[in-house]
Amino acid sequence: MLVLDFQSSLFLVFASIESKDRIGDFQYSIGLFLVDANTPGVSIASTHETIGFEEKSFKRVTIKFDKVKLAPEQLLSENLQASVDILNQLRLNMAIMAVNGVMKPIINKLSDFFINTRIQNIFYKDLDVMKETVGRLTATCYGLESMIYYTTALKDIYDGQDIDVECGAVKSFAVQVRFVRISCSDYPTVQIIQLFG
Repeated sequence: MLVLDFQSSLFLVFASIESKDRIGDFQYSIGLFLVDANTPGVSIASTHETIGFEEKSFKRVTIKFDKVKLAPEQLLSENLQASVDILNQLRLNMAIMAVNGVMKPIINKLSDFFINTRIQNIFYKDLDVMKETVGRLTATCYGLESMIYYTTALKDIYDGQDIDVECGAVKSFAVQVRFVRISCSDYPTVQIIQLFG
């Protein structure tokens, strides 16, 4: 699954490639392909609404590839490291979208709601449960932002630094924060949904 403009006509696809070397042994690598959305066998299996995007055409989608045949010119790169570098950048971008597109706006709106709303004579901002909720959200946002800064600093400071594991961890945490299920009450976003009814 990925977040994209579901009306896109082109997809950037990472896929494993199996090929034989001169001796006949199999070699495996990751290829980067540019795939037209109208290619036979390519279809969007399902779409899901996302939060944090102003543009309504952005969705979380599942794309199905069924016996898709690609021309050799659609292979952009068979260089494993180049593909991994692009994948790492996409993972970091997802985390940045989670912080700036989802978490910070939610924290701002929630804080404003707590400051300006009251039950009888008590403002929400004075209730301990509300303070704890905003505190946990802010700490989670700060944690994710720190992970992004640390990982990008490693990439910028050291030439050829291997940050595959770090980017995977950042993306994994960002996905946990952004795409939560209502049944999982451990995640901060669910608490917001419950507080707003």
